[in-house]
Amino acid sequence: LHVKFTLTRRDLRLEQGEALFQVQHERHRPFQVHAGDTVVNAKGTEFAVHLKKDGEVVTTVARGRVEVDSTAASPAESPKQPSPPVVANAGDTVTIDPSGTVQVGHPGMEKVKRDLKWQEGKIALEQAPLSEWVADFNRYKPQSLAIDDQQIALVRVSGEFNAADPGSFTEALKETYGIEHALTADGTIHLHATK
Repeated sequence: LHVKFTLTRRDLRLEQGEALFQVQHERHRPFQVHAGDTVVNAKGTEFAVHLKKDGEVVTTVARGRVEVDSTAASPAESPKQPSPPVVANAGDTVTIDPSGTVQVGHPGMEKVKRDLKWQEGKIALEQAPLSEWVADFNRYKPQSLAIDDQQIALVRVSGEFNAADPGSFTEALKETYGIEHALTADGTIHLHATK
């Protein structure tokens, strides 16, 4: 995260990962977060921005309101007619892929609170595919997880686990879904269907 505050602007550039911002409104000193080709303009608010490895940017609003804009031109749009910024309120998410395609979601505050559990060192997802759980655990790198059997990648899992303890997650997978795990010499936990 690169921060540049001046008397007239508050600009931040998120280079990778996810960050939570709690912003006090200052009329003459705008607060902007740049992540990839996405720009988030905050008023008085609390929101998170997640720049994923594939370049997708997800903005999650916990309080107040933000404007989310993409500087990437979507293939369906003329570069001369950029789409207006998306206004997102508390309980909303805005996802922008690298091509500039915008998806607005209204999951509500319960899901937003779950999505922000990473602040407490937890991963909490509701009916998310196993592949998403693995990607989230691998962001923390206490031990890498790998899916060896693609037939289990889409298994939907709900729960809340300590991000630094993938072992408790793999044990729950075994007990609840019959998904086995094995530890290799390099420290990776491999997940596969019961044989």
